[in-house]
Amino acid sequence: MKTTKNLKLLFVLMIFVMIPCLAPATAPKAGENIGWQVVSSGGNSSNDGAHNISATIGQTAAGEVSSASNRLNQGFWQLFTVMATFICGDANHNGAVNILDVSYIINSLYKGGPPPNPAQAADVNGNGAVNILDVSYLINFLYKSGPALNCP
Repeated sequence: MKTTKNLKLLFVLMIFVMIPCLAPATAPKAGENIGWQVVSSGGNSSNDGAHNISATIGQTAAGEVSSASNRLNQGFWQLFTVMATFICGDANHNGAVNILDVSYIINSLYKGGPPPNPAQAADVNGNGAVNILDVSYLINFLYKSGPALNCP
């Protein structure tokens, strides 16, 4: 008897839960829609006189916020750009800029060797292309006190 009563109660609860799910979806009215990007909970702010940062302990309002002089990506759900870190002129990626990088660029351009990774490390004259001009520019920098390397 008790099991039957529990099953009836469960059935009634399921009906109350399922009926709203079966109702046709309607567009939210003004003020009814709270997007995922504004869900937050609790938090605090910090101020150093020049900057004020507010944060929450839950999901912050995800996305970019900005002022006249600052931009900030915030929140847990972000698509941050991965930026390659490299030393300008270090075409072989060994941590030093030297004659081995000149050789690496020549090998890549004319002997079918692997390309510099990232290519920007070998674009020492900053013209957007890796070519013989970069080889000459790098030799000039290394051995003739030429202009500073100018990678993009």
